[in-house]
Amino acid sequence: VGVLAAPAAGNRSTLSPLDAVQEVLEVHGDIMPEGRGDDGGAGQRRAKPRPTDGHRVGQTDRVETQFVSTTDRTLLPAVQRALSDSDDVLLSVAFVNEAGVALLGRQLRAASRARLLCTTVFARSNRRAALANARGLGVEVKVLNPGSGSTYHPKLYIGREAAVIGSANLTGGLMTNVEAAVVARGRVAAEARTWAEARWKEGVTWDA
Repeated sequence: VGVLAAPAAGNRSTLSPLDAVQEVLEVHGDIMPEGRGDDGGAGQRRAKPRPTDGHRVGQTDRVETQFVSTTDRTLLPAVQRALSDSDDVLLSVAFVNEAGVALLGRQLRAASRARLLCTTVFARSNRRAALANARGLGVEVKVLNPGSGSTYHPKLYIGREAAVIGSANLTGGLMTNVEAAVVARGRVAAEARTWAEARWKEGVTWDA
């Protein structure tokens, strides 16, 4: 549970617990408490705009998230939906095997552009056959091995409108492991793509 810091200004020794919570909520911009709307109306609850740090609020400021997992069998369908009908699929994962490529084969083949960035430090996990299979589907394959004791270890599945960010690599574990993830849209998805695009530029083309 997140902790909201109370406002620093003013003397709160006389505030009731409810008033203190209401003041924190107002300052943090989550909600205008009942009966304290800016038009003086009673019983109204209205959103209070959050600071925008000087930038104009746009489409990518919207944030939508959904929790998915293998235990309720929602993870794989969520990844498949995120990649479907996307003009630019980007998979930023650590490990790959043939089963994982097969699970997303239809989406990868249908994409106008599909890219896969993984590590080859753990040769037993990233089989050459799996990367060859991905390339056979038209996927551009790069590897990123940072070195100096650092390992490339993300699990991001990024489509046009959504990004799935979680624990699952591009393996059969998308179905068989105990895995969890969040499907993000809006600003978070855009930030995930920006991060993944930067890593893609750092990668080198996989040499079969």
